[in-house]
Amino acid sequence: SENGKLNKFACHAGRNWLACLNVSSYYLQQGDLDKAEMYTRKTLEWQPLNFQGMKNLGFILLYQGERRKACSLFKEFNSFFQDQSSLKNVISYECVFPPRPF
Repeated sequence: SENGKLNKFACHAGRNWLACLNVSSYYLQQGDLDKAEMYTRKTLEWQPLNFQGMKNLGFILLYQGERRKACSLFKEFNSFFQDQSSLKNVISYECVFPPRPF
């Protein structure tokens, strides 16, 4: 789409973190995890505490099988919202790990 092209251009040429985040979200919805991760990491490079970027990267990592890393991001995201974010249920379901054996 034309918006997608403009967002890609703004992300690369203008270092526009919001444009990068928009492109990241698009690729995440399309299931293209590699491209979604690239654009999400650009967002977080310029805005390290961007909560939507953290959320996107968390889901990317979860879909790639990196549950612990994903949960770490989900919990950080959730802390921005006094542990009452939209990820509260995801955390309670995905981020319960069995105890480590002795």
